[in-house]
Amino acid sequence: MGISRTVIISCAGMGNRLGLGTTKALVEIDGKPLIVRHLEMLEDEKDIRVVVGYQAEKVIEVVRKYRNDVTFVFNHKYRETGTGDSVALAAKHANEYVLSLDGDLLIHPDDMKKILTCEHEFVGGECR
Repeated sequence: MGISRTVIISCAGMGNRLGLGTTKALVEIDGKPLIVRHLEMLEDEKDIRVVVGYQAEKVIEVVRKYRNDVTFVFNHKYRETGTGDSVALAAKHANEYVLSLDGDLLIHPDDMKKILTCEHEFVGGECR
């Protein structure tokens, strides 16, 4: 049957420190935005929520080109709030477990497989 999980990807921030003028989730690695890399690894997940704020329209456009069943949650206060606030917004009415990912992380596919096969609660790096 599988685990009852909601995946929240936080992409609301401005990414000012990069100085690229784009949200970090849209930064391309080998020609592919980080958010798309996440979605590829999460292809079997049913409840994916992407929190948007800064450049929301661009993030939504990129995500929808790859996957149409994602729920978008707007953090309209993204300039004053952080990732925790974004996760709290998206976690309303979530499934039993929540997997929270930052949209600007580059995650190795093997690590993501380990995370997704874990069927109990954990925080951080290692599922035992």
